[in-house]
Amino acid sequence: YFDNGEPSVVRIVGHVRAGEPSFVRQVNIRGLSMHPVLEAKASRSIIQPVGDVFDLSQHEIAISETISMLQDRGFAGANVVGRVDAYPNQSSVDLTYTVAGVETPSVFGEVEVLGASQVPMSIVENDITIRDGAPFRPSDIADTQARIFALGAFSMVRVLPEISLDSNVVPIRVELTPAASRQLKLGMGLGLESGEQHGRLSSRYTDTNLMHKLWSLDLEVELGYKTFANLSSLRLESLSNIGTGSPFALGD
Repeated sequence: YFDNGEPSVVRIVGHVRAGEPSFVRQVNIRGLSMHPVLEAKASRSIIQPVGDVFDLSQHEIAISETISMLQDRGFAGANVVGRVDAYPNQSSVDLTYTVAGVETPSVFGEVEVLGASQVPMSIVENDITIRDGAPFRPSDIADTQARIFALGAFSMVRVLPEISLDSNVVPIRVELTPAASRQLKLGMGLGLESGEQHGRLSSRYTDTNLMHKLWSLDLEVELGYKTFANLSSLRLESLSNIGTGSPFALGD
């Protein structure tokens, strides 16, 4: 510290020297001996075969893709731990992937829906493709999320699996955030075309969830006044040359 109590500034400079690249010497997959088909698929997820230059990012991708593959096959709690044993003197590494959570395939449990007060529950339930007791599939979760969002009544849809290592049953929680269904737009304008002058006031009201039944209402009304006066004949001191005109109203 300086005499005034402020901390001093220290600059630390490090130098990194890249050594020789390491090559993959061995690749081991553990925990899938009871599932030879899955073991073969996991082997194809390892994109660093023996003899290739080791790449840490590819190692991490292999872990992620193996977990996704196992979950797609119904093992919701599947996990993969990767380990790299390096031997600098031999310019080599051994890769080990240990798989857990694949003892019993998972099934869907009960589905809980939260935040659906703006829409009849029966409408939401019709778009839930997840069924209690059905095999766990991430694609069913994505499909349910897309179908509910397509209703247009919710600004956010979250379909969350509650995975537990103690059970192969996966309850699902659906969290919904209602979207604003009503909208009112107002506008006004003046126009001149082919000797016609007009002023107008327009309004548009839309409701995509009328009476909370997902009925749609789109109402547009336009009010105005139209005249065919000759603008060149107008004088500030007289309004008698405005000409004939009439109000109008349009609805849709």
